[in-house]
Formats: sequence, C-alpha cells, structure tokens
Amino acid sequence: MMQIIEQLEAKQRHYKRKIENMGTGLALFKISATDSQYGYAKYHFMFNNGRKPPLDIAIDIQDTSIEYISWFVQDEKLSFWEDEISVLCHENCISFFDFGFSEEQYYINIEDDFELLKKEDDLWVLRKKEFSRLNGYKLGELTYLLVDNENDFAGIWWKNITLEEYHELKLADAI
Repeated sequence: MMQIIEQLEAKQRHYKRKIENMGTGLALFKISATDSQYGYAKYHFMFNNGRKPPLDIAIDIQDTSIEYISWFVQDEKLSFWEDEISVLCHENCISFFDFGFSEEQYYINIEDDFELLKKEDDLWVLRKKEFSRLNGYKLGELTYLLVDNENDFAGIWWKNITLEEYHELKLADAI
C-alpha cells in the first residue's frame, strides 16, 4: 500500500485545470499550480501501466505541495459510471511526507492503471479498484485529489466539466 497524503497546515496554492486534445485518440489532463516555482527540482510519483505515459504527480521540493498532476487518455473511451460513491470533501491543503526522495531518487514508479469515468457533469480519473468512500482534497475551484480510507491515492475528481473541456475530449475521440 502506498500512503502518500497527509493533512497538514500547508501553503495555500491555487490550481488551474485543463484538458487538451493532442490528436486522435490522445488527450492530456493537467492540473497545475498557478504560482509555479520554476527552476526548482520536483519529486514525482509516476503511476505506470506499461502502455502509455504515466499519471504523474509532481511535488514541489521546497514546500512538499503538488506542483502539477498530468495524465494522458490514450485510445480509451469515456465510460459512464452508475456506482454510488461517497466523497468527504476537505477545503484545506495537503502536503506529502518523506518517501525517501533525494537527489539520486527523485521519482517513484508505481505499477497501476486508471480509468476515465463520467457521472452526471463530473469526470473521474480513478484507479481500477473498488471504492465506496473517498476523501477529496481541493485542488482548484472544482477539482479534488482523491484518497481512500487507508490514505492511499485513488484518483482525481473533475467537478462540473466545462463545454470546452468536453469539446477537447470529443476532438480526441475519447467520447
């Protein structure tokens, strides 16, 4: 089990989200800090499935907050989701605690797979496992980083997807 998130009094950061069509069958999902600190190295949690670029969580070395999260939809189709799930939303910041990152070890690879789900006007990028209850930590106005009851990363919740974001998925033929 990979427990990566801890609730702390961390620096309040502001985030923006974007879905970008990268060509037929390929779209980029990205959530990034609007106050990025360029020039500093980042630590990375990289969730690989061996078939496409990983889901990448980049951590700011200076304050251990999330710098960005990126994930590619590649030849996947959006699935409609009917399952019931409960998400307890937190407005406070999150920070990552030490996992042995160093100058020699700046990333951790984790073998795992994610799926893209739609429920009502929301998109969910979730690990392929069963969840009944999740905690959501706010990353921007309508976006939440999700963790399960064991404090393990579960995915990302994109609330109220915009027409522009939906259009980008359509252009990438993910819908």
